[in-house]
Amino acid sequence: MSSFRIRFIGLIFSVALLVVWGRVAYLQLALGPWHRATMADAEVRTRLIPAPRGTIRAADGTVLARDRCDADLAVHFRFLERPVDESWLEQQARARLTRRERRITERVEQAKDELRHEIESAWQALAELTATPEPTLDARARVVQHRVARIVDSVNRRRRERWEREAARNSPHVTLNDGSDEPARADSNNSWHRIIAWLADAPPRPTTEPQPVSVVEQDRYYTLVENVAPEVVFEFSSNPQRFPGIRLEQRIRREYPAGDVACSIIGFTEPPNDAEDDPVLFSGAGRTGVEGFYESELRGVPGHVREQLAARGGAPRALGGLPPQPGHDVALTIDLDLEQFAESCLDRALEQEIEVSGARHRATSGAIVVLDVRTGAVLAAAAAPRFDLNEAARPTSDAAQELARRDDAPMFNRVIQMSLAPGSTFKPVTAVAALKHGVNPRDGYFCRGYLHEPDKFRCLVYRHFGVGHESVTMTDAIVRSCNVYFFHLSEQLGGAEIVRWADAFGYGRATGIDLAGEEPGNVPAVTRSPRGGSVWSDGETKGVAIGQGSMSATPLQVAVMMAAIANGGSRVVPHVRRDAFQPPRPIDGLDGASDRSLAVVRHALAQVVTDPHGTGHANVYLADVEIAGKTGTAQSGSPRGDHAWFAGYVPAREPRFAVVAVLEHAGSGGHAAGPLAREIVKKMLELGYVSRSEPLRVSDSAPLDRPRGP
Repeated sequence: MSSFRIRFIGLIFSVALLVVWGRVAYLQLALGPWHRATMADAEVRTRLIPAPRGTIRAADGTVLARDRCDADLAVHFRFLERPVDESWLEQQARARLTRRERRITERVEQAKDELRHEIESAWQALAELTATPEPTLDARARVVQHRVARIVDSVNRRRRERWEREAARNSPHVTLNDGSDEPARADSNNSWHRIIAWLADAPPRPTTEPQPVSVVEQDRYYTLVENVAPEVVFEFSSNPQRFPGIRLEQRIRREYPAGDVACSIIGFTEPPNDAEDDPVLFSGAGRTGVEGFYESELRGVPGHVREQLAARGGAPRALGGLPPQPGHDVALTIDLDLEQFAESCLDRALEQEIEVSGARHRATSGAIVVLDVRTGAVLAAAAAPRFDLNEAARPTSDAAQELARRDDAPMFNRVIQMSLAPGSTFKPVTAVAALKHGVNPRDGYFCRGYLHEPDKFRCLVYRHFGVGHESVTMTDAIVRSCNVYFFHLSEQLGGAEIVRWADAFGYGRATGIDLAGEEPGNVPAVTRSPRGGSVWSDGETKGVAIGQGSMSATPLQVAVMMAAIANGGSRVVPHVRRDAFQPPRPIDGLDGASDRSLAVVRHALAQVVTDPHGTGHANVYLADVEIAGKTGTAQSGSPRGDHAWFAGYVPAREPRFAVVAVLEHAGSGGHAAGPLAREIVKKMLELGYVSRSEPLRVSDSAPLDRPRGP
C-alpha cells in the first residue's frame, strides 16, 4: 500500500475521531451541568400540601360555605376511549410480552384481546360498584373524549401548519408527500448545514410531513364518578386489581350546606384547573358574591415539604418545608331566618297569576332587601328565581349545564344587578330637590289627571278612570302618587337639578357593597349644547322626575336611598360582612335629622301607609308597627306588564331598617310588592328587630304642608 493511501486513510480516521471527540466535549462541557442539575432535581422533590378555604357563616354562626374532602374515581383516558386506540393497544400488548413472543403475530393478537377484555371488565365493575348505569358512564366518557379530541386536532393542525411554512421556505430540501414529482435538490451547503446542526444538537430541517402525535391529555386520568361512598372506597382499596386504569383520588371541594339559600350573597367558586397530574390544592377560586369579593382572604396558602427520594425505592426523607396557611373565615350580617322567610315570600309571589290587558301571567323575578339605615348592614338580600350553589360550583355537571341554559337566568344576582326603572319610589328624591330649590310644600296644585294635554304626561288614575287628583300638596302628591304634580315640579326644577340630587342619593353609581359584580344602574347625563343650552327634552326631564325614562336602579340602590331619608341624610355603604362597616357619608346640602325637607318627605312617606287614601294603606298598613314608604309602578314598555316596587323603612318615627321589595312584570306596586314588605315587617317583629307600638295616625304628624288659602 502506497504511503499516499496510508496518509489518506489516516486523515479520514483523524477527521472521524475529531468529530466524535468534538461531540463528546460538547455533551460534557455544554450539557453536563444541565444533566447534573436534572439528576439532582430528580433526587429531591417538593410535595405541595393543600390549604383549606375559609368558612362562610351567617350571623347566627350557621355554616353557609365550607371545604370538604371527597373521594372520586378517575379513569385513564385510554380506558374510557371508545373505540380503543389500536396503536396504543398494540403498544401495551407488546409491553406485556417477552422479546420472543413479540415476533409471534398470534400471541400479540391474543394479548390485545386480553387487554380489551380487561378494559370492558373494569368498565362493568366500575358501573356495578358505584351503582352508575353504563350509559351514564358512557355519556360522561364521550364528553371527555370530545374535549381531548379537540385538543389533539388543534395540536396536530398547528404542527402541520408550521411544517408547511418551513417547507415553503426550504422547498429545495423538502420531499412533499402530496403525490407531486418535484425533485429534492441536495447540495454541499445542505450537507454542511446538517453536520453543523448535528454538532450543535439543533433540530434538523423538516424533510417529510409530520405524523400525528399524542398529547399529555391522552395520558391523564379523568373523574367520572364523584363523591363515592365509604364502602366504595374500601372495596376499591381492597381489590385494586379489579379496576385497571382506574384510580381513587382525594379532592377538596366547596360545599354549600344550605343549597340555594342566600345564593345571591354567598356566590360560588370555579373549580381548579382539571390537570390531573397536578395536585388539587384548592376547592376553586371565588367567582361571585362573597366568594368572589373576599377571594384573597378566603383562599389559603398551600404549604410544601421537600423530600429526598431514597435509592432502590426506600421511603423518602423529609428535608423541611412550610405548613399550609388556612384561609380566613368570613362572618356575615345575614339573618338566616329572615333571609329564608324573604325567599319563601318571593317564591309564593312568583307562583301567583296576575292579569294584564286581559291576559294572565306570572311575575318573572323579584328581590327583597332589608338594610340597617344607620350602619348599612344587610340583614336579608333575597332574590328569585334562585339556584343551588352546589350545582353551580360544578360547571361540567349535567345540572350545571341545565342551570346555565334556563331562560329565567337564576344565577343573575337581582339584588345588585337587576337595574329597573324605580318608578314612583324615586319621587321622594324629586321632592327633596324641589324643597331645596325653594318650593313651598303647602302650595296646592290642581291635578286634572294630565299636565297640559289629555294624551300624555298623565296620572295612573286618569289612565284607568279618566279623573285627576284635584287639589294636592306635596304630601298629597306622594301619598296618592300624583304624577302630574311631579311633572309640574320638573318644569320648575329642570333636569340638571333632579339629576344632581339623584347623584347625591347614590343613583347611577355602585353602592360599594362587598359583593362581586354590582351594577351601577343609570342616571342620564344632562349634556349641554355648544351654545350653552341643555340638549335634554322636556319629556326626558319629566320622565326622570317620576323615576322613568332612561333612569334605572337596582333594589339595593333604592334601599340606600330610603336609608338616607330615614337616617337624616347620610348615605350608608351596605355590607354583608360583619366587620366591614364604613361610616355613613353625609349628603351635601342636607342638614341632618333636623333638615326640614327630610321631615316633610318622611311625614309624607308615613302617610302613604297610614292614610286610608294612601297607595300603600290597603296592603302595607299594620296596626302593630309603624311603616313608612312609597309604592311604585314602573312602566316597562313590555306587554308583560309594569314592574312593582315598594320601598320604605320601619319604624316610621324612629327608623332603623329600610325594606325594599320589587317584582318584575307584576303590575301595581301597591298590590304586588306592598304585601311582601308587610310580611317582612311582620317577620322582623317576630324576630325582635322592631317592637310593637301605637300605630301612627294622620293626626300624629305635624301639618307641614297643609294647603294655604281657601
